[in-house]
Amino acid sequence: MHTSYIPTDEFLRSTLTYGTNTFPFACYFDEIEKYANQCIDWHWHREFEFSLAVKGTVFCRIGNEMIHLHENDGLFINSGIIHRFEARQGGTLVNMIFSPEFIAPEDSDLFRKYVQPYLSANLEYLPFYQKTPRHNSVLHPAGEIFGIINSDTPLKEMMIHNRVSLLWEALIKNTEKPSGREKCSNKLIHARLQKMLEFIHFHYSEPVTLSDIASSANVSRSEALRCFRAGIQTTPINYLNNYRLARAKEQLLSTNNTVTSIALSSGFERAGYFCRVFKEKYGCPPNKFRKGKNSESVQ
Repeated sequence: MHTSYIPTDEFLRSTLTYGTNTFPFACYFDEIEKYANQCIDWHWHREFEFSLAVKGTVFCRIGNEMIHLHENDGLFINSGIIHRFEARQGGTLVNMIFSPEFIAPEDSDLFRKYVQPYLSANLEYLPFYQKTPRHNSVLHPAGEIFGIINSDTPLKEMMIHNRVSLLWEALIKNTEKPSGREKCSNKLIHARLQKMLEFIHFHYSEPVTLSDIASSANVSRSEALRCFRAGIQTTPINYLNNYRLARAKEQLLSTNNTVTSIALSSGFERAGYFCRVFKEKYGCPPNKFRKGKNSESVQ
């Protein structure tokens, strides 16, 4: 499956449906250069994710960490972890996303013994490198899954489930047993960040200060800055301005409102400032952007 955009809600949670209720597994062939700004932007989901680099080098940001994935390297991303992929010069990923219940039913001994510990452990991600021999037991079934998806075998679903089980078994063997400790610090940052994101998404058209954003999560301004930097590598005000610009861009494409009207309704106090920052982000003034997109749609 191909996509070039990850829609998210006000909490940055992906709103894509990964597989179906009866087969909760999805696989995406992601050519990063086809995404806006050559990145799969910040998002998270309840599902587990296993990413396999198949071309070039891909960078994954998780909090303050930057994970480099070269060709045939893999990365496991735990449930609920905010992450972002970047690439230059044609970096391409195969992303396999599956619910914890795809491995075993939630009320089973298998789930309780082999899945639940990873959901509650202090674990964000696990990298697997082709140059590390013991990691091949994880990378091999991941590569096979991609091959099966592109095949015409009538046993496709059964074979995919079998390989995911093999991948999970190898992942467990290649890691220390999770301690079972809750991800207290990460969960607290995530919860606070979600509250502040929701506040921004509902109030971006109004005058908003750093103090307002911090107060929405009952934290100090310094803690608000820490949560944004640890979670999505930016500041609250930068995120607010980028969100305003994104909403303004949508209005330029979908309405006939004047630039001044769009600027004010998007939370910018002055149209001149809006035009300047819009050009800095998108490469041209708002009116030219609107005309250019309209010309493309006519063609």
